[in-house]
Amino acid sequence: MIFELNDDGQSYTVVGIDGVDAQIVVPATYNDKPVVAIGERAFYDCRYTTYVHLPDSITSIGDRAFTGCDKLKSIIIPQEVTTIGVHTFESCRALESVIIPNDITSIGDYAFFACIKLTTITFAGNQVKSIGDSAFAYCDS
Repeated sequence: MIFELNDDGQSYTVVGIDGVDAQIVVPATYNDKPVVAIGERAFYDCRYTTYVHLPDSITSIGDRAFTGCDKLKSIIIPQEVTTIGVHTFESCRALESVIIPNDITSIGDYAFFACIKLTTITFAGNQVKSIGDSAFAYCDS
């Protein structure tokens, strides 16, 4: 994994991956500092990834972070995340179910666009105030 120190100097963001892994486990800390974000396009087009585990320290997932991870079957969105950005899980064609944590307030445009096997979306709470255009378009299942 490729990490970038945030402007605060106290935390890290995952900005990319330096290999091909079927299972990705993002650590809660790196260099003794918390990992708090998944950057924009961090796992973009990781075609062989089937599972991603995000630690509870994650508070932000960038736009297009998982776009094109077409074998991704499972991901747990941490409770502290408040927004699912635009195109975040677009074309995750194997994704079957998603639990939207209680603190999510908005789901961006095209967030789950073309997740053709997505059959179950569970809202853990009722904080969602907005769902963007085509957020669940072409979720044929």
